[in-house]
Amino acid sequence: MRASGFGAPVVASVLLIVASARASQAQAGTAVIDGAVTDSSMAPLGDATAWLLGSKLEVVTGGNGRFRIERLPAGRYLLLVRHVGFAPVSTAVQVAEGDTARVWFSLNRLGAALDTVRVVAHNELGRLSELEARRKAGDGQFMTQTEIEKLNLQAVPDLLRHFMSVEITTGGIAVNRRLMPAQSCPFQFYIDGVAIPTPRVYTDLPSPKEIAGIEVFTGSGIIPSQYKNTHGAGFCGVVLLWTRSGH
Repeated sequence: MRASGFGAPVVASVLLIVASARASQAQAGTAVIDGAVTDSSMAPLGDATAWLLGSKLEVVTGGNGRFRIERLPAGRYLLLVRHVGFAPVSTAVQVAEGDTARVWFSLNRLGAALDTVRVVAHNELGRLSELEARRKAGDGQFMTQTEIEKLNLQAVPDLLRHFMSVEITTGGIAVNRRLMPAQSCPFQFYIDGVAIPTPRVYTDLPSPKEIAGIEVFTGSGIIPSQYKNTHGAGFCGVVLLWTRSGH
């Protein structure tokens, strides 16, 4: 299947295959994510990072482009993969107890290769100046790191409830209550500019202590152009989360 970096200039592809794990692969009662990261020519990408959203668990691929995350509880995970100079991508992974989810990411190279120093500078300055510029323009709703810290809340859903028109369903999905039927109108989420499959906000998102800023756009007419998606997602609105670490 094709992974969409909605609004991004480059699209990366993701192939997800779930297979039963053999006894030698995973201890009984555990789940495993076994992954590979390549470029578009199928060459392995070492030093790519794979981050399980909503956790501090991040692993780095070896020289063969492979990574493995073991001893996970069964369930659904959102996985985000990055490599310097390539467009990042994310996907949802569902794995059962005792099974191994095998994922393959093929990343597309950005227009110009970026060195590590330039990427760090962009993560720490450029992306938050982007938020600040939109906040001054006033077309959406915003929450800065200072405001997040003052609220001193323990979960991102509690932060999201401070935004007009954001409602959290019993299933943990953030929907736009201005649009009917609201239950079938979820927000499109981006974390550090990467499109995320519809998250369950209680379990899939970083904690407030990891968030540097939040932007919420509830109308399609005010969504920033780079976050508009021609395939339908985002019609109900867009939530941009910016982490302090700049994953």
